[in-house]
Amino acid sequence: MFPTARRSYSHTTGDPEVSIAEVAGEAALVPPLTDFDELAGSTAVIVTTAPAPAVAVALVEWLRSHPEVTVVDASVTGLGLEDPERPVGARGAHRYHLADPALAGPAAFVAALAELEPRECQITLINPVSGFGGEALEELAAQGVARLSGAQPKRPRLLPGILAFDLAPSAAGHRDQLAAQFSRLFPELSVRIQSLDAGVFLGHAAVVQVRCGSRVRVSAVRSLFREGGIVRLARPHERLCPSEAVDHDHVRCSDLSCSGEWVSAWVVADGHRIGTVAGVIAAIDAITAS
Repeated sequence: MFPTARRSYSHTTGDPEVSIAEVAGEAALVPPLTDFDELAGSTAVIVTTAPAPAVAVALVEWLRSHPEVTVVDASVTGLGLEDPERPVGARGAHRYHLADPALAGPAAFVAALAELEPRECQITLINPVSGFGGEALEELAAQGVARLSGAQPKRPRLLPGILAFDLAPSAAGHRDQLAAQFSRLFPELSVRIQSLDAGVFLGHAAVVQVRCGSRVRVSAVRSLFREGGIVRLARPHERLCPSEAVDHDHVRCSDLSCSGEWVSAWVVADGHRIGTVAGVIAAIDAITAS
């Protein structure tokens, strides 16, 4: 991926077992990264998941002492190195923090309405367990098995609660992070976000309501979506599930309606694919271009 990069560091749990490096264009398993000086000479470091606190502190210290190394931070909480004034793709930027994948679908929906001058946005997010990491998927599956068998699920280790066949409000801190990230994407938009953690394995969903600068017609919105390409409308009366968007490069929406200046819809997307992966690619393009 990067001609001078020798390995990349990614970490899912507090106890690293293995890292994955890109070597000469081919993925290879390597021992856990314990000495950050091994990153010396790298063009960029991509962080997929926030490491354990002690490891994160050491990584941040090393990166601050090597400002020439570009950081693409795809972790939800972030390492604290991002430059909020520099969007992904900006030339000269060395610190990127990608927005939470849960925001990818709503962001694409709002962006597609740009010609209608969006002024205000209200979003209710329904987040899958994949946002808590790969091992959280196994924890959800174990919770489901326990509940189906009539047993009490074990105390959650990675998830915020017992989510199998259930859902609950996201932590207030996480909701505030989501609102702040969305505001960075659309600084002129008034944003209100509610967030729910659901017992869903994959796929992001949201109810999005946007107030535009003037009265809106459904036909005008449909025309914008057809021109933009990334947002695709469902067939009439089609019921969309979040899982149906997994591994697809577009956002799907249904229940589209307009009332005065407001546009609302049910939106599903693979936020990890169109948000995180696309964001990493955009950052890499900016790095190679500069």
